[in-house]
Amino acid sequence: MPDPRFYPYNTLSQSQSQIDSHLPPPSSSSGHDRSSPAARSPSPSSLSLIPPTPESHAHDIDAAFDLLEGLMHPESTRRLTPRDALYHPFLADPSEPEDDEFFPHPFGEGVCGAWHHLDEVTEEACVRVHVDGEEGEGGGEVRRVMTGEGIAIGRWPCEFHRREYACEE
Repeated sequence: MPDPRFYPYNTLSQSQSQIDSHLPPPSSSSGHDRSSPAARSPSPSSLSLIPPTPESHAHDIDAAFDLLEGLMHPESTRRLTPRDALYHPFLADPSEPEDDEFFPHPFGEGVCGAWHHLDEVTEEACVRVHVDGEEGEGGGEVRRVMTGEGIAIGRWPCEFHRREYACEE
């Protein structure tokens, strides 16, 4: 049976005797008598529980349904991604910043995205890599990228451009 202190807007009204009737009997190993007033007294941590206001409760319910709707969208391309779900207002902690420092960017995005491109003929992923002795924006060697390579993570460049990025700082 749910504790009514945690569900202040529950439409069911129950007396303490109804709640106590649903508690399991005390086990012989616990040594506690649940029917005693001391056993039913709230713990210090539950005394600090402040129920939400009706407005914040309604906002939380709306946010929860919005999250569920986004997660269960019938079209997979319109469904929330796991990352989007974690930053949804229902789950996000407003006191914590977004965790973009560890987010892998899609190919061609991120700090070194300007050096990434798709080959016009084969449509394979390629990167322009600086070669010692060559200067200029267009200089360098073009390399094909294997699966899992060339991905910038957070504010850091991919493995092909770490040296160039270090020179810019």
